[in-house]
Amino acid sequence: MSRIMGLDLGDKTIGVALSDPFFITAQAYLTIKRKKLV
Repeated sequence: MSRIMGLDLGDKTIGVALSDPFFITAQAYLTIKRKKLV
């Protein structure tokens, strides 16, 4: 079954969420800390 992935692009972190197989709810899956690209 397919799922939908959502991204929350913040200043310090990027949040990743995945929907359930029936596209009713989404839950947090992963949080990634941003790094400087200098």
